[in-house]
Amino acid sequence: MLRAGTLHHRIPATRIGAAEVIHDSPDPLTRLRAARDGQPLRAQTYTRLFVDNELWMTDAEFECYTNAEFLSRARGDVLIAGLGLGLILGPLLESKSIISVTVIERSRDVISLIGPIYAGPKLTIVEADAGTWKAPKKAFDLVYLDIWANVPNGDNAKEISTLKKRYRPALKTGGRTMAWCEDLRKTMKGLTSWIIPKPSNP
Repeated sequence: MLRAGTLHHRIPATRIGAAEVIHDSPDPLTRLRAARDGQPLRAQTYTRLFVDNELWMTDAEFECYTNAEFLSRARGDVLIAGLGLGLILGPLLESKSIISVTVIERSRDVISLIGPIYAGPKLTIVEADAGTWKAPKKAFDLVYLDIWANVPNGDNAKEISTLKKRYRPALKTGGRTMAWCEDLRKTMKGLTSWIIPKPSNP
């Protein structure tokens, strides 16, 4: 189960190279704007991941909601493209229905920052680009593509289709591929994972 605004208990605010994790709390006006835009922010403290000063992921309510279907379907051997904050890794690694989780992540700094937090016998992290990595054949029950900073829109349709086709041979019989926010991409163009800008350095 995913709970918004809880990763700060697990992931410290720190930086390695281009990857940085921060903890912060939205002010009342930001909360109002977020609610208006369909991304309510009800928790006190959020954790956010920046890479090269660009926001890539948070543990906000919207992220939890849009990853819930994947978690409900996950079983057996799972492949995830994109590490991020590891929001979905905690529940996966704790699930008795999960045998293994393989994560593809292209940023060495993100791997160094986030990977050790979730290290364990079920988890394998591969430093690679999801668009070029050659997956083993018939190895996974579910492949989940989550490599976008913003909700994928019509401009990403071809990329999603290409990636799904690329990873189809990696599926076991009866397996499937999914993409983050795939069902929302036609109606929520360019929606960011959180509208709050990164705090300025004092």
